[in-house]
Amino acid sequence: MDKLPQAILFIHGKGKKSETWNTTESGKIIDIEKSLSKNVHTMLLQVDDFTIIPSKLIDQIIDDMRFYRWIIITHSLGVVHAFELLGRQIMIDGLCFIDPTAFTGRYIDSIKQFEIAEWIKEQLIIEVTPRIVFHIHINYQSGREEDLFQEKIIEYSKFTHKNDKSRVIVHYNKSHMIHYTDAPKIIDSLKDLLMRTK
Repeated sequence: MDKLPQAILFIHGKGKKSETWNTTESGKIIDIEKSLSKNVHTMLLQVDDFTIIPSKLIDQIIDDMRFYRWIIITHSLGVVHAFELLGRQIMIDGLCFIDPTAFTGRYIDSIKQFEIAEWIKEQLIIEVTPRIVFHIHINYQSGREEDLFQEKIIEYSKFTHKNDKSRVIVHYNKSHMIHYTDAPKIIDSLKDLLMRTK
């Protein structure tokens, strides 16, 4: 059987739109998805409601995803949809997390009124395998609570120990929208993941 072709799935964060992978709210062109779509199949996932469990949206696209091997890039709370995909019968070659939401007890308490809270509790025991590469970018801003930053480092460090190419990279005093200012680095990171898993 021939190897499935590669593809990239882009998942935005809460309060954003799928088009922000190409154009910021201020109109700046970053073309992260567009530049990669010239050579590989891409899919932009639009998430309109982050309070419901991710399976409801993933169920709608999963059949189309079975024909490719995926690199999944997520920003912020988009990570919940990546975790949902890890439990599905599709080929995932790698993940790139940009400033992901840390699912600490403090975070779960803040959203306990929403349907997604219980789902997140179950995902905290997710199995991480060596075939999944995590490029985790975390923003550290001066003036933030130090213990919250440490919680985030601890939470995501547990996802990087199974693969020696995985990294937790700390950016200092940058916007939460890291890909708005570092688009070329994000594109290079995705190209690298594609080459490593070709």
